[in-house]
Amino acid sequence: MTDLPTAVCCSGPEAEEPGLLALDADGPTLTERFATDVPAPTYAAIAPDGDRCVTVHDHDGGRLRSYALEAEGFRELDRVSTGDEGPAYVALANGAGAALVANYAGGSVAIASIAPDGSFDGEPKVLDHEGSGPDADRQATPHPHSFVPRPAASGDRDALAHAPDLGTDEVWSYEVDPATGRIEPATPARRHVHDGAGPRHLAFHPGGHVGYVANELDSTMTVLAIDPASGGLDVVETVDTLPEAVRESERAENYPADVAVHPSGEWVYCSNRGHDSIAVFSIEEDGQVSPVEVVPTNGEWPRSIALAPDGQHLFVANRHSERVVTFSIDPTDGTLAPTDEVQSVPDPICLAVRPARV
Repeated sequence: MTDLPTAVCCSGPEAEEPGLLALDADGPTLTERFATDVPAPTYAAIAPDGDRCVTVHDHDGGRLRSYALEAEGFRELDRVSTGDEGPAYVALANGAGAALVANYAGGSVAIASIAPDGSFDGEPKVLDHEGSGPDADRQATPHPHSFVPRPAASGDRDALAHAPDLGTDEVWSYEVDPATGRIEPATPARRHVHDGAGPRHLAFHPGGHVGYVANELDSTMTVLAIDPASGGLDVVETVDTLPEAVRESERAENYPADVAVHPSGEWVYCSNRGHDSIAVFSIEEDGQVSPVEVVPTNGEWPRSIALAPDGQHLFVANRHSERVVTFSIDPTDGTLAPTDEVQSVPDPICLAVRPARV
């Protein structure tokens, strides 16, 4: 067991006692180290050094919290408003000088600067999204579902962050300054994915030149290339996350949720809620993908997936069956094999793993 926990899991609103769990990983085995009861956690992110984490909570109009992640427990450092309702996602900017928040219900994104002691430097700055999509039930208003910083590997464009908006079928781009909390639309500011896609979560290639978006509403994943001149995003291709043989009735009840890129940059994984599977793709040199396999998750409703820091395992949080299942990753082709390791977690809606140390 390391000095600090490997992962933080949000136990959501369907749990008898919602809260945060700290988990240790020993190879494929996840074990709970400690937990704390907190209201309505929806997402968590762990700082690069593994000693702090930030979380968002869907209560009291939306709350953002900062914790010291210690050997024996969570120690709260600060809390502020997220600036709007229904926060669904939080990430840490490069260098961990700020938290980036997607307020799904409120239709906005926010940035909150973080002081060296882990406290927040005042209230967050908030920018509203606008627009809608063709699905009257899900896309009547904007719904940013994640807010992801560009990897530092992308050079002078690492001050950019991107927010897939399920409601507007776009990925919004922002210039951010963690030190000052500045946030403003980038140029270009918005990239349309395609009508009815419902872009949800975004993960970048470690090289920083391409990103992958899980589209919740039509069971697809879109590949976005970064324009080296403008820093903008260009749609390269869109691929299906389900096997061709899946019937239309099953497709209508499937909702991709999470996406993760292997640290080697060779494979990308996308979870399917409903079909309850992980779609595995190999990544070509130009960032485009080829399907490898679609594997059952051995559980129901895989809302969150996370790669082990060493890239040897994939952890899948199956929300409805309340279990985190570990898969081993074949180092030659990225394929997944289920292990016998299962960790019970009440209503696991987010699993955040400590970043790999470099």
